[in-house]
Amino acid sequence: MTVTASKVGYKTGEASFMFTVEDWLMSLDVIPNSWQMNVGEEKQFNATIYWASAKTEDVTSKASWSTDNISVLENIGGGKFRAKSDGSANITATYKGKSDSSSVTVNRGDITPPTITSVSPTLEATNVPVTTKISATFSEAMNTASVEAAFSVTPSVAGTFNWVENTMTFTPIANLVHNTTYTVTISATATDMAGNGLDGNENGIAEGSPADDYTWSFTTEEMKEYGVDLSCANPEKTIPSGGYATYNITVKNTGNVEDTIKFEIPDKLPPLPPPYSPTWTYSLDRYSVELSPGESTEVVLTVSDISNKGLPAGSYCEVEVTGISQGDPTRSDSVLTKTTVGDWNPWNDPDSEGGESITTAELQEAIHCWLNDEPAPKTGAEITTARLQEVIHQWLVG
Repeated sequence: MTVTASKVGYKTGEASFMFTVEDWLMSLDVIPNSWQMNVGEEKQFNATIYWASAKTEDVTSKASWSTDNISVLENIGGGKFRAKSDGSANITATYKGKSDSSSVTVNRGDITPPTITSVSPTLEATNVPVTTKISATFSEAMNTASVEAAFSVTPSVAGTFNWVENTMTFTPIANLVHNTTYTVTISATATDMAGNGLDGNENGIAEGSPADDYTWSFTTEEMKEYGVDLSCANPEKTIPSGGYATYNITVKNTGNVEDTIKFEIPDKLPPLPPPYSPTWTYSLDRYSVELSPGESTEVVLTVSDISNKGLPAGSYCEVEVTGISQGDPTRSDSVLTKTTVGDWNPWNDPDSEGGESITTAELQEAIHCWLNDEPAPKTGAEITTARLQEVIHQWLVG
């Protein structure tokens, strides 16, 4: 800065000076300077400072904030406050020796205590899957942190929380234990957004714990066990050449859950060489059954000699029937049947009338069976023309 001095009749003079004008903080202002809010609500206040140079600066994050009534307002930090209960309070911001306040009135607002409208699993539910989640739906928006803190399960279960609107869901980290009764409690310390405690007994009054603790129980399913048992009272039978046998096979569900049992039989046996072709055939009357725990039923296996000339005595066919659980295919059982072709001719048995020889009476009986399409006595075999001729030949040769 340059200063010039002069006087009439004198010489004019000049001098230069350097100096600094320092800006200074004049005031701080809290915005808004008054506010009304309801219990449970939050409000962000701001702080602005004014300098002598007319410069302004937002110091909300730099200022120190406080309230003169912590029972009404909770200082969350950074100029944000939460209304805890109805009443009045002042909040103050301070920065570099300057401060300002704002008056706040908190109204009670919502005074209706929240209730639980539904739970899952339901009260006293049984046979609940061990993979279940636990949920509770409330009548209004809740203070989620308070509800989660009020939640407990006995026996103890670790898990995570998730919220969708007014429904809280607890997801266990691991499966629950089979055949176990669990008791869930949400204590009365759970609050809605207005700070109203839980009305667990739904009498319209928040009475606190234990009166308003909400408790329910459920029982998990038994561990699923699968089992199959197959049996046959008479698994070995003798048939006449060209005949057939049926086997009643009993199948039982020995598990503790409903199950489908499927049956398998071997592929068809390879045919015998001529003249005995084709040979055996076998089939089931059904190939699956559905059974409740402990229930049993029968399936019928039919084994037939279908060879074109009738198989010789002593020929046999073994068929294994296997029942397999569809709930757990590693659980199965089987039964083995054996069908043997016996001697079709009862008239040359050692204990017959003529022993190994054919008597005239025995021949007449054979002719009667052939004429009337009746089976041979004892063996039940069909008397074909060829077989009758064989009986006649044995009668002739004695």
